[in-house]
Amino acid sequence: MVKNYFSYLIESIARWIIIAIGVIVGFISLIWTVSTDYGERIFTFSTRHWWVTGLAALITVIALYATGLIHRLSSLDYRKLALVAGFVTGVGGVFWVFSANVGVVWDSLELWNAATQSDAPQWAHARYMERYPYQSSMILALKACQWIAGSNALLLFQLGNAVCVGLASWCVVRLVYSWTGDSPAAAVAAVLQTLFLPSILYVTFVYGNQFALTCLLLSFLAQSRGFNRNQYRWHIAAVVLMLVAVIAKRTFLLGGAAIACVWLFDSLRKRDWKPLIPVVLLLTTSLIIPMSIDKAVFSEYDANPSNGLPKTTWIVMGLGANPTGKQPYRGLGMFDTYPTIQPSETYSSAKQSEMDHRNLRNRIVEFAHNPVSAIRFFGKKLVYEWGDPTYGSIIASNWNRGTTPPLSERPKTRISNSMYDGKLHWLSINVMNIIQLVACVGFVICFAKRKMQANQYGLALFVAGGFLLYLIWEAKGQYMWPMAQAMIPFAAIGITQIPDMMRRFSRKINEWGNHILDTAGAM
Repeated sequence: MVKNYFSYLIESIARWIIIAIGVIVGFISLIWTVSTDYGERIFTFSTRHWWVTGLAALITVIALYATGLIHRLSSLDYRKLALVAGFVTGVGGVFWVFSANVGVVWDSLELWNAATQSDAPQWAHARYMERYPYQSSMILALKACQWIAGSNALLLFQLGNAVCVGLASWCVVRLVYSWTGDSPAAAVAAVLQTLFLPSILYVTFVYGNQFALTCLLLSFLAQSRGFNRNQYRWHIAAVVLMLVAVIAKRTFLLGGAAIACVWLFDSLRKRDWKPLIPVVLLLTTSLIIPMSIDKAVFSEYDANPSNGLPKTTWIVMGLGANPTGKQPYRGLGMFDTYPTIQPSETYSSAKQSEMDHRNLRNRIVEFAHNPVSAIRFFGKKLVYEWGDPTYGSIIASNWNRGTTPPLSERPKTRISNSMYDGKLHWLSINVMNIIQLVACVGFVICFAKRKMQANQYGLALFVAGGFLLYLIWEAKGQYMWPMAQAMIPFAAIGITQIPDMMRRFSRKINEWGNHILDTAGAM
């Protein structure tokens, strides 16, 4: 009895935290639309026509059922639905790769140069690679692309991203069906995933996010199959896939922590040590293998991976604690060039850490003396992070600074011109605004209606972990994209509950009406 009560308590706390986060994100997505210019210098926080977004989201959900679309789609086998969603989004990704025809900028450019140039300055003491040593996997990936495709290496990487988008869409539909066995939920997942445009638009982004996100989704699908089929090999597969996600993008350690929590809870609930095996495997391999890759890659360039910036550096930016940080970046907890404040000649990780701690102490004292400013800071940061329905996916391929000439001045196709500044831009923003709100509403309903078992909470814990981490970490809308993608499976399950909720509401209205009439007749 004590064991069951304790398990129920943990599950309830997790569920209510998840619901609260979903409500906050949903409120932000309803009221605000955040946008920026292509230089990320001017930020707009618009609350105009918020009611139009809400009404459009409501009409969208009604249309899914009123038109019979979900009924027709749910009559298809879920395997076909998954393949169709994967094919449509994958082809969409390929189409955007060729339509955008874009190169690299910022971190992607630094990594490209580091991977492809002999004696690249990025490998010098205290330069880019030593300050950001967790990028070794990208160096290997870009080198592999160059070895395979030569001068078309960037195109190959982007097409690989498009394949990952299709695979992720396939995985989302399969994951929903694995959790529920419900064809309508799988159908809604296919629709939402197909309309989730940021994943398609991010295929041109030469970074490890797309591949890591796909591996993360596959990892949770493998874990689900392990529980459903009671086959341990699927849990081992989940460990391997999550490890690959972590290697590709270190911030996906959040995903590793989330999936480990599921196994830990399963061990606690069953009082069985076997679910702890994948936890131990994931923990040890996630610590050892990425560090070993870093050392191996850096040794080839006589560089030192231990010179990396302390983790506190990102918290300084995330809390706006850099006293020399410029606005609006400092006020939004964004990257503000703080990591480059020390010149390469005098840089040291220890000195950076000392400076970080001093700045953090000053910022905490400042917040303590003026709690209202702290509330305003975190409130505005949350709106900035979650209020952009594109999650930075459009600006990512059209920067007007960072290179000479900038990406925005490259020759463009009619499609890309329209996406950046024309009718397609307007349409995409509005579609993403609607899907963002629908996803949040479905996400909240899914957990409010208790439609998930405890061993299916992992992906939602990833969302919650990302939400909480980026409250204090250096952040931007781009970083919220993986969490927004992770909300889609739960949103699909929640949306399928709406017709039943409406039927119950209608019955109650009828009951109240009949009761009032009976009371009036008795009088």
